[in-house]
Amino acid sequence: MKLFQNGKKNTGILLKIVAIFMALVCVSACMGDAALIIPYSSTIAPTKSELIDLYWEYKDELTEVAEIILASDSLRQELIDNNDVEIDVCAKSQKEHFSEEDWEKVVNLYEKIRPYTIERRRSGAVYIFFAPIKTKGGCISNSLHYKYKPGTWPQGMGPPLDGAWHIHSEFFAD
Repeated sequence: MKLFQNGKKNTGILLKIVAIFMALVCVSACMGDAALIIPYSSTIAPTKSELIDLYWEYKDELTEVAEIILASDSLRQELIDNNDVEIDVCAKSQKEHFSEEDWEKVVNLYEKIRPYTIERRRSGAVYIFFAPIKTKGGCISNSLHYKYKPGTWPQGMGPPLDGAWHIHSEFFAD
């Protein structure tokens, strides 16, 4: 398999794919659509250009929700307590981590942009994943990434859209 021929770089990509897949399987298995902020069946799979348009349309709301998620001390503490690298904010049960007003902003953004999940990273970043686009030979995953204190981003991250936001587009072969 070509994926294993480039050593460390591709091993890292493979581990990331496996981790995302496992997280999605666990979330799907542990809760039905009724427990989610929006059902997975209503998520969208935007192209990179559609995602750029979506970003500019909802730029202020995206930044506000990313900062709300990063500011949640109880969410950060859950990451630490569970020794996790990331935590998905996609279930109604996570309302406990936010004020009523902030939770309403999270839910409203979900309803507007229809992501698969919004993920808070221990590193101080927020990743917004959308459903993958199926293509010949694999799929393309497009996501938005926000880092409150811009710094070094993972390899393959393009230049910032505006400030601390980046779009990441990645092809995964079947």
